[in-house]
Amino acid sequence: RVDLSVFRNRLLGFGLSTEDVDRDCSNVASLERWLKKRGVTPDSASERDLRAYLKRLIQRNRNSIDRMLSILFYYETTNRVDLELYMSAVVDGSQDMDDFLERVAGISGKVFARRLEKEIPQPPLGTDPAHLPRYTARLIRYLLLHMPEADVRRALDEHHEGLIPIQYGTERDLYRAASSMDEYLLASAKLEELKCRAFQRAGSKWCELFFPKAYVDRIVLCQERLSAVRRGNTLYITQPPYLPARYIEAGTLEKKRYYTCHDPYVRASLLTGTPSISVVWCERCVSRYRRQYEHLLERPLHAEVVECALLGDTACRFAVYLEQEASREIMFQRHL
Repeated sequence: RVDLSVFRNRLLGFGLSTEDVDRDCSNVASLERWLKKRGVTPDSASERDLRAYLKRLIQRNRNSIDRMLSILFYYETTNRVDLELYMSAVVDGSQDMDDFLERVAGISGKVFARRLEKEIPQPPLGTDPAHLPRYTARLIRYLLLHMPEADVRRALDEHHEGLIPIQYGTERDLYRAASSMDEYLLASAKLEELKCRAFQRAGSKWCELFFPKAYVDRIVLCQERLSAVRRGNTLYITQPPYLPARYIEAGTLEKKRYYTCHDPYVRASLLTGTPSISVVWCERCVSRYRRQYEHLLERPLHAEVVECALLGDTACRFAVYLEQEASREIMFQRHL
């Protein structure tokens, strides 16, 4: 039997009410009872067991966000990193999609949003991420047929204006202290290297998967993976893979694409041949880097995909165009 005392005490430590903690413990106890019939416990369950349980919850209309969060919270207190990642993809992916569809409604109106939901219904909460790419492909095709591409990209930009200064505040301070963009990029890369080494030394349950020595030793030699590299007026950024340890161990191109992709609404399609999802969907990642440099330079910029898993590449690489900023630095350096 699972000892829920550690789980309960951790939730209470977060300041949750007794009522919320009792509910979370009850939800985990329900999971435990169901898994017991399969001869396993929550700690020994496989991903297949968890998928079957979530499918059962959907069939019985018991797939509430509270129940999903209870299971996710439980696995956060264990060493089952694989099941924590799985539940995180289920919960966070669903929340991201809800937010995206809200932005679509804000841009194109509630009437359009209702029609969209009717014609292309969102998968129920708890759906196995392996089944999500089919929905994503239909969704992005529909949106590109009925909305200007610029509006679709705007909806895919998931950054909240009020959070951008918080998210990139340290980077802006670093940029302002540098004498040039190149100096900032080098300093940012060095800072990121120090963070990676610190995570390695911390010895957390995440180290083996996200900061294996072979991976960290490799990326510290590549500034483009740590921050960016400038070529003329363009910054090039290579996004770190979703699961670095499995990425470097992947034996096929398909698996490398799978482990490089961060999006649960896309990832599984990369194992089944050529995905049918438009690369416009990658604006979700592109906008992250564009927003960072817009915040540093305090003006709008343009960014685009250079390489990505959806195009058959084994890494996701983006370009951010600096235009006058890079030109200004080049002129400044010529006059030194």
